[in-house]
Amino acid sequence: MAQPRLVLASSSPRRSEILSRLALDFEIRPADVDEGTHDGESPVGYATRVATDKASAIATAHTVTIAADTIVVLDDQILGKPIDATRAAEILTMLSGRCHQVITAVVVTLSPIEGPSTTVAGTETTQVEFANLSADRI
Repeated sequence: MAQPRLVLASSSPRRSEILSRLALDFEIRPADVDEGTHDGESPVGYATRVATDKASAIATAHTVTIAADTIVVLDDQILGKPIDATRAAEILTMLSGRCHQVITAVVVTLSPIEGPSTTVAGTETTQVEFANLSADRI
């Protein structure tokens, strides 16, 4: 029987590069899921839910699906992805000279030809100390 297909549920060039460096044969299928936060959801819970939703949206029979979500958290608030240059500058200003967390959740789902899927999830939190940035540099 053929090996299951390896699927990356992401359009992230960095994630694709990681798998390529491992000399793995994989397919890229970005997942379109709701990335809005839910009331009372912790940052780790949010990242895990979004990564799980991405894996679930893409997983099909006879695949191993890898999905991930990375967020930036400052003062227990998820900053989200900047939608434009103005918001990017606001975020950089907030982070300037401060410590924040970067949380990544990774979910791997093995979907056999028949029977239930198996999913494994994990998270990693990194403390990041950001340099002071001048307004000109931002």
